[in-house]
Amino acid sequence: MIPVAVIGMGMSPGDLTERQLCRIRQADVLVGGRRLLSFFSDLPVEKKEIRKDLSSLVEFVRKQAERHNVVVLASGDPLFYGIGGYLARTLGPEAVEIYPNVSTVAAAFARIREPWQDAAVVSLHGRSRADGFLQALRTSNKVAVYTDPEHTPEYLADLCMQAGFEDFQMCVMEQLGSPSERVRWLSPPEAAALRYEQPNLV
Repeated sequence: MIPVAVIGMGMSPGDLTERQLCRIRQADVLVGGRRLLSFFSDLPVEKKEIRKDLSSLVEFVRKQAERHNVVVLASGDPLFYGIGGYLARTLGPEAVEIYPNVSTVAAAFARIREPWQDAAVVSLHGRSRADGFLQALRTSNKVAVYTDPEHTPEYLADLCMQAGFEDFQMCVMEQLGSPSERVRWLSPPEAAALRYEQPNLV
């Protein structure tokens, strides 16, 4: 099996190093979410979109890597709430090469020029419950939250108000690293009344 390259995209292709770009250009098969694959639409290789069924994705990658160079594109950093850890566990650590990059949380705190070594980081992406978010609010003055299309900023704002957390500001960051990037500071009532572009982070 040829080791699978898992490459963190950072916030955009502009965050890729020359070594990472070279590895992508050498790929026979490129795997990633639709948005990430769109950055390489002109690359004449087979492309496989990552969907919810990760077990079938692993089997696809395993089979392709028997004879082809497979590159998996990951948002942010592949080992920070990313697909890199999942592939290392399922394929085996010796079967993957991880190329790190800046995480979304690191980029988010850089945007607001705020140290984040004392921040609680919570991922609600693909989760069924938001208990971890409320617990983080109770124990930390600084919380970063990975959202998803169900656990949106307005959902989090509603949850905060229902739990009695209103005396703070939410910073909603939409489409970080893209030309449409937007960063807004809002109170929970203000945040609850708005809608947001995906992907975003609070």
